[in-house]
Amino acid sequence: MARKKRLPRPSKGRELTTDQKIRIAESVCNDYATDQFTLRDVLSHYGIKSTSTWHKWREEIEDIETLYKAAKIRKEEVYDERLVERSLTSLERMVQG
Repeated sequence: MARKKRLPRPSKGRELTTDQKIRIAESVCNDYATDQFTLRDVLSHYGIKSTSTWHKWREEIEDIETLYKAAKIRKEEVYDERLVERSLTSLERMVQG
């Protein structure tokens, strides 16, 4: 997970603005959609210590919920693409013996 520019970090007692939360959520969703990381790993990487914080953000900010839904769809698409690729490779191995 590469950080493009420094994002604000959530921490106990520090309130982030809605725009800051959306910026973090964009990065979270982009990384999650790659299907290379679990949601918990991505959240931790960006300083979100608990999934309950993430759920709260999604409930409070419609843009974050929209980003997350799109990321879940993309993650499923990436998974399906990889599954097809792995299946073809397995079939090729079986055919070749």
